[in-house]
Amino acid sequence: MKQKPSKLDAFATQLEQWFGVDKITLEDAQARLKELGCSVSSSRLGEWWEARLTQRMQDQLLGQIASGSRQCKEVERQFGENPAPELETLVKLHRVLILKLSTQANVAPEMVELVTDLMKPVMEFAKLQEKRADRELEQTRFAESMRTKLQSGLDAVAQAFKGKPEAMKLYQQARAMIARETQ
Repeated sequence: MKQKPSKLDAFATQLEQWFGVDKITLEDAQARLKELGCSVSSSRLGEWWEARLTQRMQDQLLGQIASGSRQCKEVERQFGENPAPELETLVKLHRVLILKLSTQANVAPEMVELVTDLMKPVMEFAKLQEKRADRELEQTRFAESMRTKLQSGLDAVAQAFKGKPEAMKLYQQARAMIARETQ
């Protein structure tokens, strides 16, 4: 949210220099402003500077969000042209990074921790993929078990219908229909 116009806005560049670079106090800035013909209370000057810092942080945050958005779009575009690396490749890369960081004499321990923390979501994704593969395997086994039971039941019906041409004809039609539906 933009702050209301203030007579201090005309001195914004000087105030940025004084507070940001020179690191002077509010009282010193108030005295310098008075020399320049701008009379302002110390509390009003402090409020103006606080609002200015808040606005700068908000602008910076919005800039970072916009930059992040552009980066995400570029990553998505690149993944459209070049597929993302497989999970196994990421895990191997993680191990190489850990080895490299741990062998460097000047590495900070928090860097290894950072790389490990960044890899946690990848490992969680791997667990989910493994669970999905297990579920798909279980579904395949169940479907195969049901086909086997159905086949056994159909074989028993066929045995019972031997010697009955009309019943066998209906049986063959039913078997063909079941074959189509279970593929």
